[in-house]
Amino acid sequence: MTSLDKENKRSLLVVTLSLISVIGINITIKTNDKTIFGNSLYSLLAFIAIFLVINKSSKIPRTKRKNVISLILGITISICLILGRNTLLFDDTQIFKLKTWLKVLMVTPLWVAIDLMLFSIKIKVNYHNPYILKLKNYFSTKKGLFTLWVLTIICWLPYLIIFFPGIYGYDGPFQVQQFLTHKITTHHPFLHTALLGITVGKLGGDSKWWLGLFIYSYAIC
Repeated sequence: MTSLDKENKRSLLVVTLSLISVIGINITIKTNDKTIFGNSLYSLLAFIAIFLVINKSSKIPRTKRKNVISLILGITISICLILGRNTLLFDDTQIFKLKTWLKVLMVTPLWVAIDLMLFSIKIKVNYHNPYILKLKNYFSTKKGLFTLWVLTIICWLPYLIIFFPGIYGYDGPFQVQQFLTHKITTHHPFLHTALLGITVGKLGGDSKWWLGLFIYSYAIC
């Protein structure tokens, strides 16, 4: 009887979190059009999919470490989605509004469940294989990490040469202008605008724009 009551409570919690998550998905879509997710059939399909994800994640054997990491990642992803949507639609994160954080809480259960499932995937690797063991030990050292970095640079170098001195998005000039005139808006990420302004606007200047663009392209990669 006790086991049955516990299972009923778990099922009720899963259903509740699934319903909240369906609403959460609706409020993270980057549009003001409330009819996008208003169709009951689409909502039902979304509910079924979300229910299956949350229900399966609730049955996964968990550890304290896995729970904490999944919760942190789930909340982080939810915050980014909500603040990103607010920035796009309202040109303001609305970070100090209670409604913003309620939206974050509504979409968090789904992402926590997804994280739990991802962390529960077991990849079978034969660590007793001498070659794999040797590679594992090598890349765990500083020399191994440096080797990985060098390999990454080598793979990226052809693109740097092809697109020399570099490229940036079509909004780049506007971001540089915002930085130079101290009129930065939240239409683009502040750090990205600052990076463009420092490299292309300040370091590059008028005559050495190619140098600034090269430094920017290298920095973002």
